[in-house]
Amino acid sequence: MNPCPCGFYPDRERCRCTPFEVKRYLNRVSGPILDRMDICVEAMPMAFADMTSGRAEETSAQVRERVMAARKRQERRFAGTKLHFNADMGAGDVKRYCALGKAELAYMERMFAALQLSARAYHRILKVARTIADLGGSDRIGEMHLAEAICYRQSDHKYWN
Repeated sequence: MNPCPCGFYPDRERCRCTPFEVKRYLNRVSGPILDRMDICVEAMPMAFADMTSGRAEETSAQVRERVMAARKRQERRFAGTKLHFNADMGAGDVKRYCALGKAELAYMERMFAALQLSARAYHRILKVARTIADLGGSDRIGEMHLAEAICYRQSDHKYWN
């Protein structure tokens, strides 16, 4: 979703919306709606130098290979159930398939308090972390997977304040 009617905010060079229009547009999105978004990230424009640097990047074929391997991992995990993907999990399924070790549980307890997460946000973070772990080929959700998933929550809602 765009943070303003024209779609260019916060780039004030290109955004033609008034501050009032931006605020009114953003206020239409409630906290409970934002809470239902699994991933919320800001996509910044790419600089020309970055596109032409010649730096080796992961190819589309390599990304596809990792995604297909993650899908296979989920297929095996959910074999014999009504579930197909991590996104299909309900709260009970999350408890079963996203079990955390002691260190990871302690980390999430700190994050839950610090970020004032709802139960819904907590479960969504675990599902995203499970997917991140799957993409990395890991059977266990680690602290780094949880930290990355939390970053995708954009918990500060900087545009919606």
